[in-house]
Amino acid sequence: MLFTSNEFLFVFLPLTIIGFLLLRRGTGSNKATVYFLLLASLVFYSWWDARYLALILISMGFNFPLSRFVTTGKITPRTGIWVGVGLNLTLLTWFKYSSFVNTALESNFGITIPHYAGELPLAISFFTFLQIAYVVDTCRGKAGAGSIIDYFLFVTFFPHLIAGPLVHHSELIPQFHRIGRSWNVWKADFAIGFTVFALGFFKKVGLADSIAPLADVMFDNARNGITPSFFVAWFGALSYSLQLYFDFSGYSDMAIGLSRMFCLRLPINFNSPYQSLNIIEFWKRWHITLSRFLKDYLYIPLGGGRVGAWRRYLNLMIVMVLGGLWHGAGWQFILWGALHGTYLMINHGWRRAFGPTLGNHLTVRLLSWAITFTAVVVAWVPFRAADVATAVEIWRSMIGLNGISVPRILAPLANLAPFLRVDPTDFDGFAQVGRLNIGFMAAGLMIALLLPNIYQFMIRRSPALWGTSEQRPSESKVTWVPSSVYALASIALFAYSLSINEEGSPFLYFQF
Repeated sequence: MLFTSNEFLFVFLPLTIIGFLLLRRGTGSNKATVYFLLLASLVFYSWWDARYLALILISMGFNFPLSRFVTTGKITPRTGIWVGVGLNLTLLTWFKYSSFVNTALESNFGITIPHYAGELPLAISFFTFLQIAYVVDTCRGKAGAGSIIDYFLFVTFFPHLIAGPLVHHSELIPQFHRIGRSWNVWKADFAIGFTVFALGFFKKVGLADSIAPLADVMFDNARNGITPSFFVAWFGALSYSLQLYFDFSGYSDMAIGLSRMFCLRLPINFNSPYQSLNIIEFWKRWHITLSRFLKDYLYIPLGGGRVGAWRRYLNLMIVMVLGGLWHGAGWQFILWGALHGTYLMINHGWRRAFGPTLGNHLTVRLLSWAITFTAVVVAWVPFRAADVATAVEIWRSMIGLNGISVPRILAPLANLAPFLRVDPTDFDGFAQVGRLNIGFMAAGLMIALLLPNIYQFMIRRSPALWGTSEQRPSESKVTWVPSSVYALASIALFAYSLSINEEGSPFLYFQF
């Protein structure tokens, strides 16, 4: 079930909320509520394919006893880490990377190895990382094994299961035991949750899905051998940058909103990342929970920044390349990770040479933002491209090596600059998509770059968790309060999103 599907919105979600409310009010037992949410989550997951349910149950059925063996002293923490991390990564490697490795070996050396050739099991990257973090923390003495039901719900809780946020056990499991029975508390939580959900729903179907055709025109043509010109390449790359942001941040908002409807809070995952002034700040704002995981369970164990400047740069590159590989089994994802690793090395090197900031002068801030945003847009090209060769061809166009043409409406510019040419067919693909899509792109650009996000708007009601002061958004000048005006606005936004919703449009991160 997609969060945007009719069966989820009109069947699964209402029934789950009703069952949740009846159990909270009727039994007075948090245990019964936890069992019910676990059952609902397993139904939600198995809706896609019952075989995936068997896989996640096997995975949890291995990781929980392993954690218990460590806490009871039956095996050493060191053994627990090696076994837990090793077997979890083995499972992930078989399903996600074995085909990629086989293709690379076969094409380069003529060697064929056993590999998995089926569809990628749903959410395997996310539930694998969740459980690696849990096992490692248990072995380090930072978490007790807890009850098996709490653990199973922590892993499978349907709002975050498919594409995050990557929840830490210490953030969610304790909340299972604090779900109160107050009707007024639930009404307040539901109002907050529905508002965040409605905005995330609009981000997905109103912005991301409306911008998507603009990106598809350029990237699909490039994949089919139609080389884009300078402006078309930049326009398509910018379109994808906005599509991905609104698609994934929209999913995260919907997940956080759904969770709050059940009186539970998930961690913030996005904090206006395209407003960042440097790449270090970008990674503190983009996919925050993945950045946290990579830092806590990869970067710091590698030595972090405690092992000298050059080793620190190497650690950054290793982490980002593996982060790219986590997103997908392909050279283009490795290239994307290596690009961001290079960006971070340059950013840290700059800070080391010149200090953390160059001042707060508006011109400096605008220049810092422009460099950062441009670098991010450039890096999204291999993330979206079908392969590295296609990405390189698009990059060639972006730096003008494939010619710089302008649409007919800008023909007078060609008379002013000899390197410009008029190509009457260059922008036909975008024209066929429609002006309305371009309007949504312009609106999305304004929202992403200029407006406060939902967490700044609702910060006084703490719609999500933020573990550190760095993750806490700044408060917007106008803040949300529960009122009939905001209720009607949320309902109107939800209704509008329903009216334009096209079922069957999956979230982009489902493929990762």
